[in-house]
Amino acid sequence: MKRLKKQKINSAGFTFVETIVYIFVMTIILMTISSLLLSAFNARKQSVASYLIYNDARFMANFLNNRIHNVGLIEDEALPSEYLFYNLPDTRFDLILDNNNLLYRETIDTGSGFPDQSSAVVTTLNNQSVRVESFALTAVADGEGNANQGIKIDLLLATGQPSDTFAYKERAFSFYISLR
Repeated sequence: MKRLKKQKINSAGFTFVETIVYIFVMTIILMTISSLLLSAFNARKQSVASYLIYNDARFMANFLNNRIHNVGLIEDEALPSEYLFYNLPDTRFDLILDNNNLLYRETIDTGSGFPDQSSAVVTTLNNQSVRVESFALTAVADGEGNANQGIKIDLLLATGQPSDTFAYKERAFSFYISLR
């Protein structure tokens, strides 16, 4: 009869050194992956903030260009940045900055004169996640001495909070709209 030899089975498992090496390698891999994910999320925040700012600036420029380009008369109000724009014969509008919102107010002459601008229907030109932090209108004369041949508009748009490095974006815009 043949005898079967018993094989020696190593049931000790992993050695301490193998375990430490495994933990070290996995830590490096996990740190690399988490760093890449964090960078991707921060890049997305910056991209969204830029998109919001530039989208609002583009919308405001187009909206104001469509309204101001056909203005027949601009009347200066008491403050330097307040103007009333008249689309003759019966429409008047103004633009104001109120609580970081750029407001467009339009009134129509009903035959008895224009109502007070504060009673006008208000349209907010910026979306709620973008703040208009400064806004200035400047009537520009042409080179021949004619007043109000155009309007220069300067505004500062911001989104996010300054404490959030990646979601905060602030940008100044300046554009000119000529009158016909």
